[in-house]
Amino acid sequence: MYNSKQIALNFIKSFENSYEQVLSFLLDECIIEYPYADSLNTSSKLNKYDYSIYLKNALKAMNDFKVSDIEIYSVSENLVWAEFCGESFQLGIKLGLGKKYSQKYVVRIKFKKGLIINYKEYWNPLALTPNTSNTQIKEIFKKEN
Repeated sequence: MYNSKQIALNFIKSFENSYEQVLSFLLDECIIEYPYADSLNTSSKLNKYDYSIYLKNALKAMNDFKVSDIEIYSVSENLVWAEFCGESFQLGIKLGLGKKYSQKYVVRIKFKKGLIINYKEYWNPLALTPNTSNTQIKEIFKKEN
């Protein structure tokens, strides 16, 4: 048995540290989903390898990323939902927002054998776009090295 709520909490907090730490929570066959990403012309479904490249670039663009107000709701041993706030001054500057980037996230996390098999993240794409071009967004969240 494993504590999916604790694993989810540690996983969410790992976004403050490194992409390698985030990846350590994922099974090799894990699928990452961003249902609203299509509205920004970025990928809405990634395998672990593609996600590793995406995440490395994304966290580089916001290496001061902090999470707070984490709430985790257990549905079963293999499924949790979570809500949290993520903020980055650095990303706000890169996006030309004129302020700190701040986002509320709602995520669904499915587990298999104590690791994440599916991560689905819901977020507001409008928080990225007030003064930002699609070119800037694609550069920050690119899938290439």
